[in-house]
Amino acid sequence: MHILIAGAGFAGLASALTLARAGHRVTLVERDSFETGHHEHAANWTRRGIAHFLQPHAFLPRGRRELIHLFPDVYQVLLRAGASDFSAADKIQGRRIPEDDELVYLSVRRPVIEWALRNAVLSNPNVSVFCNTRIADVLIERGGVPKVFGIATDTGETITADLVVDALGRNTPFPAKLASVGCNLRTESTNSEIIYYSRYFRMFTGKQFPRGPWLVTPRGDLGYAAFSTFTGDNGTFALLLAIGSWDRELRVLQNEGAWNAVAAAIPTLAPLVDPHFATPITGVLPMGELQNTLRHYVEFGDACVRGFVPVGDTVCHTDPTFALGLSFALIHARALRDAIQGAATPDQILPAYWKAIYPETRERYDYVVAADEARAAKWQGAELDQFHADGCFPLFTMAATAMAAQRDDEIFRKTLRRMGFLDRLSVFDHDTRLHRRIEQIVEDLMKTHRISKTISRARLLKLANKAAERQSAVLR
Repeated sequence: MHILIAGAGFAGLASALTLARAGHRVTLVERDSFETGHHEHAANWTRRGIAHFLQPHAFLPRGRRELIHLFPDVYQVLLRAGASDFSAADKIQGRRIPEDDELVYLSVRRPVIEWALRNAVLSNPNVSVFCNTRIADVLIERGGVPKVFGIATDTGETITADLVVDALGRNTPFPAKLASVGCNLRTESTNSEIIYYSRYFRMFTGKQFPRGPWLVTPRGDLGYAAFSTFTGDNGTFALLLAIGSWDRELRVLQNEGAWNAVAAAIPTLAPLVDPHFATPITGVLPMGELQNTLRHYVEFGDACVRGFVPVGDTVCHTDPTFALGLSFALIHARALRDAIQGAATPDQILPAYWKAIYPETRERYDYVVAADEARAAKWQGAELDQFHADGCFPLFTMAATAMAAQRDDEIFRKTLRRMGFLDRLSVFDHDTRLHRRIEQIVEDLMKTHRISKTISRARLLKLANKAAERQSAVLR
């Protein structure tokens, strides 16, 4: 089968490599250049269509498992290039079980992942790459169920294929093209109501990323904002400060001086920004206008379009806080390969693929939307019970479980497997016995441990504004 893949981001590369290794002829079309070179130069690539290219990514345990299953050679290339496994199972206090070996994140930056996949794709004779090529039009055969059969490029070239795969991400033009011939995809979308300000650092020789009283890496909720950390390859790591999209005053964090001052004022982050521990390797990287979106390409088992399959963020994209994107892209690549192999006719591919990916997509999308809504309400002053399962359940799964997990191995396992996308949500969500145990542990902790106070918004804003003013004065 000849398969045309539009977009050579992570999802497009993963799909191209998976399908090429299954014996299909693949044409990969990418609007940017297709550099390879040394992995350390990947962060300098121009990726105009991927706003989050330089942003921190968490390679969840599910994604790592999928990567090792699909591309064990690429996984080894990443390790040799400086990526590393980051095991959370070390925090299990009792006897280890075989499943604990899956509680491992992959520490690597997004550009380095693409570098490894690009090299693997280029070494496969079944793949032809058209880089620096824009898609000017989509070739669609009209009918009761329209059929996509190719594209027209900005150079006037026409490329046709047996199957067209849309890997152009959240801003894909394909849905609008389909709508122009009467195929209006049902789309669910909500605003995540969050803005990120992140920055990458590199640890000095001999330094190690700290292990401490957190589930995986340092993160926390200040009650009006949040912070998180991400481990990368070759001694790199990222710190992320997140605010509500409505909080215009805290947008001062886009100022480098303000960002530095705030990070240094948060006790958990202060050691990481100590100039004796690490040095920054990027400026402040802002990212906003984040949506949770789910597009429906199959309704009641029937495909809305023929000759076409979406993968990655084209299908569903969610708040990056939950780090689902890399894992979903690999899941989609595997599901597409299997759907093609099992289909008796080309028209059966999309329904079979959708049947495989939709259940997990549906439940994770719903969870992220509910969690975003709860977080926004909390940050805007709503009194929500995050310590009881019958209170605000999305916050319970994040706040209460984080407190209880390190005091109970079963809670830790189920929490990490849920966070790491290893289990279906029902494994945790339907375990009322576990919920009661979490509630009891949290109740005991609140009686016996003083809950540390976070930095107030007023103090944080004052620090940020003063630092921004000092930086402006220096620049003048």
